Amino acid sequence: MGAIILQAVQNSYRCLVKAFLLAVSMICWAQLVVAQVSFRPTMVFLSEGQMVQELTIQSQTDSLQEVEFSASYGFPTYSEDRGLYMDEGDETDRFIYDLSPYVRVYPEKLFLSPGQRQIVRILVRDSPNFEAGTYWTRLSIKSQVAQPEAQEQLIPVGQSTSINLIVRQNIGVYYKHGITTTDLSLTSLSTNQNNGVLEIFPRVRRDGNSPYIGSLEAKLYNESGDLVSESSIVINAFFETLLPTKLNIQDLPRGPYELVLRFSTTRGDVTGNRLVSGPELLVEETVFITGDGG
Repeated sequence: MGAIILQAVQNSYRCLVKAFLLAVSMICWAQLVVAQVSFRPTMVFLSEGQMVQELTIQSQTDSLQEVEFSASYGFPTYSEDRGLYMDEGDETDRFIYDLSPYVRVYPEKLFLSPGQRQIVRILVRDSPNFEAGTYWTRLSIKSQVAQPEAQEQLIPVGQSTSINLIVRQNIGVYYKHGITTTDLSLTSLSTNQNNGVLEIFPRVRRDGNSPYIGSLEAKLYNESGDLVSESSIVINAFFETLLPTKLNIQDLPRGPYELVLRFSTTRGDVTGNRLVSGPELLVEETVFITGDGG
């Protein structure tokens, strides 16, 4: 009887070890996962003059992919406690800006053979309730290996099972209606020096009837007026948000420097007049670099 109990304990231990190793391998594997499908463009802009936009989607795997599309309200934002996250807004925001009920994707579901490319059409339906401004939604693209109809079954202990990875990617869909305006104002600015990096935390508020989508250029000048460090990031300001950025100060000597931040509604990956144009915001502030690597 004791031998039977001992064998059962050993089997349970082996199962726990296998489960632990599988969990660790899954964590490591997840870091190496790449998108199963790619698509272009990565942002969709619609207007009264262009109610339909094409999205090209292509399989990046060697297996048949099942792809589904769905729209829901949300926008990227940043906060001190949560970092960068997808904000689903409150009821008032959704009532005013949510484009989801007016967006249709054709087809809503498709299958892609390895390397296959297909065009999907995104259509927006106008509404008499729309006032002048920009409305938006988050288009979710879910992809996974196509599977036969699932059937419930018992898996014997010790038998391996396959794992079907589901990948979700999001793109923004924007609809410009009537006269659109946007602007940006600075509400606060703080900096921090950490391991040779100047961390910059501008808090901004979006004004006008449209998101402020563009770029933020950060530049640092020494007392002689020489440019000693610079960086550039893309930005999205839907309401009030932080737009953190960084500059390399690893080899800079101790002393005062001039920090210049330039916000603009221009992006290298968006051409033409698809972005709502707004005035630039220029911020200048003196910062003291400690010169000890941060």
